Amino acid sequence: MAKSLVETKVTMDDRALYKTLCHDLRRQIISRQVQPGDKLPSITALCQQYGVSSITVRAAVRELVGEGLLESRPRSGLYVRDHITSR
Repeated sequence: MAKSLVETKVTMDDRALYKTLCHDLRRQIISRQVQPGDKLPSITALCQQYGVSSITVRAAVRELVGEGLLESRPRSGLYVRDHITSR
């Protein structure tokens, strides 16, 4: 079962919407509200939870994968990496 992220509403400010989402997910990972090894909800579930499009979620996920905070496993999903050892 996917880990439940803390319910958060994404609000638009001077940053791009995907940056706002990326910032929120990063904060939850770094603060350990979601733990290393936890599976995140699906892209569709994240879209519904945050009220954004799949393009927005995919852009945020792509950035966090690039930072080493998330790992995408084909046919399995998105997982939180240990940000202390993943860099």
